[in-house]
Amino acid sequence: MTESELQQWIVHKINTCTDWLIFSVPNEGRRGPAQAKKMIAQGLLSGVSDLVVLMNGKTEFWEIKAPKGRQSESQKEFQYQAHYRGHKYRLMRHPKDLRKVFVEHGII
Repeated sequence: MTESELQQWIVHKINTCTDWLIFSVPNEGRRGPAQAKKMIAQGLLSGVSDLVVLMNGKTEFWEIKAPKGRQSESQKEFQYQAHYRGHKYRLMRHPKDLRKVFVEHGII
């Protein structure tokens, strides 16, 4: 399963099995210098997780990776910043990772 397929599958499962709010942060793609400068001024932050999940009074940040995918340095820095501020950050590599989340939260 590719990262894109896994992300789509996770979003579908969250939307059909829970009342959580899940949304993506479209932080990838090539931009020209002027567009990049404008987006950075608007709050674009390198390394932000792929998905943000709002659940039961908590916010989690989920980075989607293929089984052998690696985090970039900016993603590691974002993970540190999320943890430092008391938020949960998860690396999601496989559908079984979502199952673990569902078990933790009593969904299954």
